[in-house]
Amino acid sequence: MRPIIPVLFLLLSSLARCGDCKEQARIATTFMNQYVTFRDTSVRSGKTMDVVAWLKSNSLVTEKYISGYQAEEAKGLAQDPELGWDSDVILDSQDYPDEGFKLLRCLDQDGYVVLQGVDWPEFLVTVRLVSTKGGVKVVGSGVINIPKHLQAKHD
Repeated sequence: MRPIIPVLFLLLSSLARCGDCKEQARIATTFMNQYVTFRDTSVRSGKTMDVVAWLKSNSLVTEKYISGYQAEEAKGLAQDPELGWDSDVILDSQDYPDEGFKLLRCLDQDGYVVLQGVDWPEFLVTVRLVSTKGGVKVVGSGVINIPKHLQAKHD
């Protein structure tokens, strides 16, 4: 009877992780799709995007994400005061899928999910999530707070 207990524990642990993946995927796709909508709206309106203000108003991100975004932007502007990185550090790309994102997979590393474009399945972005007192939140995406080896590869 004893050998059943460890097997049962492993089974329940993997089911819990799968549930975490679903919640993390939901939060990650919601955030990234909101960001695509924000970008599209900004472009259509002709207004300059105030990404920091948008991030501060978004309940799905942590303060660490906002400070990470600001640090990456500052590094880019230090390299080129006119263009910065010349790409979007949230997406780690200049372009993005028009129809938003969906889950491709959860990584073995805790809290990391890879999203792919709905209408551009080759477009990948890694998102990192953490559990907080306020629920699951985004702490990284694109190049923000994502280790180089976990960032999505772009050709």
